[in-house]
Amino acid sequence: MALDLYIRPYKPEEDEPQFVALNYQTFWDSIPEEEKIPETDFCAIHAELLKRYLSPDPNRSMISVAACSNERYLGHCWIGFQSDFFTQKVHPWVFDLSVRPEYRKQGIGKFLMADCKHRCRLMGFTSIGLQVLNHNSGAIGFYEDFGFKLKARSMILHL
Repeated sequence: MALDLYIRPYKPEEDEPQFVALNYQTFWDSIPEEEKIPETDFCAIHAELLKRYLSPDPNRSMISVAACSNERYLGHCWIGFQSDFFTQKVHPWVFDLSVRPEYRKQGIGKFLMADCKHRCRLMGFTSIGLQVLNHNSGAIGFYEDFGFKLKARSMILHL
């Protein structure tokens, strides 16, 4: 199935239900089974995260939506702008890149990431950060194919 893809700005009044549902599902699915919490607890945490980080201020975050000719919402790339802990220099950070499950493996994620890179370059940035869980080998490979390199490592000791 060939899709007539394009990127458009996020329209909160139209896109919020689809954005929230896809973002929620992506985050929920990314939690390792041994770390799952009750979904009602996760739902409250997710709502709080969106309240804290999803901002209409373009200096704090921006969302690009992948759509096709029938205006169908296929996925999104949510970029936040965060300060480096040590240098306090602001960098764009991929908070979420998600494609609806029925449209995956059709180049939409690559289309969104290429657009993200282009927009960040136009804004004068020289790097983009993101975090991906270690068990998510598909996402790790996707980002490595785009040239992302390991910068830090989070570790945990179970007691």
